[in-house]
Amino acid sequence: MNKATVNWVINALCILFFVLCAWVSLWVISRFLLPTNTLAVVFLPFACRLGLIITTRRTYWAAIYLAEWLALAILFQYLPSQDWLRLGLLSILSWPICHVLTAYAHRHHWPFLLLASVAGLGQSATIVSLGATLSSDNMLLLLAPLTAMLIVLPCCYLLTFYLFSKPWGMVSARIAHTPILFHWRDGLICSAAFIFNLLIQTQLPPSLDRFAPFCLAIPIILFALKYGWQGAFLATLFNSLALVAAHTDASATTTVATVELLLSLAVQTMTGIGLGLAVQRQRDLTTGIQQQLRKNQYLSRQLISTEEKIRRDIARELHDYVGQNITAIKTHANIIKRLDNDHAYAPYVQVIEDMSMNIYQSTKTLLAQLRPTVLDDVSFDDAVSQLAHDMGFAAQGIDIKLSITHHHPVSDTVRVTLYRICQEALNNIHKHANARHVAVVISLGHTSALQVTDDGCGFTPKDTVNGFGLKGIRERVVAMGGDCDIQSNQNGTSLTLSLPHIP
Repeated sequence: MNKATVNWVINALCILFFVLCAWVSLWVISRFLLPTNTLAVVFLPFACRLGLIITTRRTYWAAIYLAEWLALAILFQYLPSQDWLRLGLLSILSWPICHVLTAYAHRHHWPFLLLASVAGLGQSATIVSLGATLSSDNMLLLLAPLTAMLIVLPCCYLLTFYLFSKPWGMVSARIAHTPILFHWRDGLICSAAFIFNLLIQTQLPPSLDRFAPFCLAIPIILFALKYGWQGAFLATLFNSLALVAAHTDASATTTVATVELLLSLAVQTMTGIGLGLAVQRQRDLTTGIQQQLRKNQYLSRQLISTEEKIRRDIARELHDYVGQNITAIKTHANIIKRLDNDHAYAPYVQVIEDMSMNIYQSTKTLLAQLRPTVLDDVSFDDAVSQLAHDMGFAAQGIDIKLSITHHHPVSDTVRVTLYRICQEALNNIHKHANARHVAVVISLGHTSALQVTDDGCGFTPKDTVNGFGLKGIRERVVAMGGDCDIQSNQNGTSLTLSLPHIP
């Protein structure tokens, strides 16, 4: 035998022993809750076997089924009944259901849980179809497997997900001094929820019995909001323990009481899982939207950075080539003027000079629109100061105060954006505000900020949409992943924005 075969045999024997012990233990618990041996088999043991099958490799299915058949044989040995053979037949008939469910066992959680409910219904229907040959009530035969499926299958799924679907780190000397983190608060919340429901279900006076079922929803809602569907299912497990604790007098158990217990377990479990899935779905959608928003903001910042780079390159090309050609044209025009002793070509030379100057002025204006060339010549602080000086605030008797602080170097894109927004804001104040005092505060760092305030006449929200360039400011800031806030009233206007670091 090769090594792989030996490993398979050892694993299969371990699984066989584990499943056999778990199966018998669950049968004992089920027998305590249900009135007959047959119902005890189709309750927790059958559900456990189905949960293990659909979360285990098919190569080990034989060991799981063999453990169940051995358990049935043991029960037949000590509790003779014709039902054991029929239950063995039911075990064999469950193979197709398991075969279908395994295709979805390791996919997203909600299809698996939905199919788990379908499996419970299918197995319940199969059991009920053979109910005439089994010594149990058909209603109990229908409810017992369905309730057990709803409780046990999500447990198996969660255990498989947390134990085998996540990578395990290797134990090494590096983790010898790593502290173990205990989530005490989560443990206290779970314990408090369990104790609360246990007291409600067991200690309420008979006059308040109708109030008890509503208390089951409280931990389900809280856990669903905090932990998603896994938390909601955990809350349903606590609720199930509380309900079972209230159903402790096994000797006085009647069919009606048992049906009531199974219905309570099934309904509150379905409610918890359904609510948890709805909350989890909403969380997943929110997370997806946030991820897409971050991606869009990243692409927008990349687009703006690329745009500024292209603007800078075009401005450089225009400045170098167009400027040189205009200078050459003017030089040749002057040469012609000096060589033209009769002044026969003077009008034409003058036209050439005027046209070259027009081209120069147009190019200069275009360069200013493409990129503030002043940022290439002086520092950012001097550029903003020169901008305020060129606006002519002093000539209008407007007091302007500038405050610029540097906490961390910023990219050229951020500097150009802040300069343009500051230019647009000061231009609006110069033309429309009728202000007497203006304050500009700029902070450059990992998160750059700009605040421009004045004590002018302000504007209405309609003006924000129709003019002043404020809409463009807000759109550009938001596209870069920043925040922009514009407040205005009859006492003045305040423009506040922040920009993230853009490499």
